Amino acid sequence: MHETLLKQAGAIEEKLGILAQEFNEAAEKLQSTTPTPEESPIVDAADESDTSKPKPRRRGGMFGSELTLDD
Repeated sequence: MHETLLKQAGAIEEKLGILAQEFNEAAEKLQSTTPTPEESPIVDAADESDTSKPKPRRRGGMFGSELTLDD
């Protein structure tokens, strides 16, 4: 049983290494094809509205909004 688990762990580790390498290669290709943020600044409208008015902080007790078996 122990040997089987060790073999499976080794196979998983090897597959994980291969997948990580493939991911890194794909990420490098993606970064080389997309423009840098300096060339095309992206402004999110949600970010602007968040800075203009802060959200009110929710204050609730520990069990204030949770449903119980009695509900």
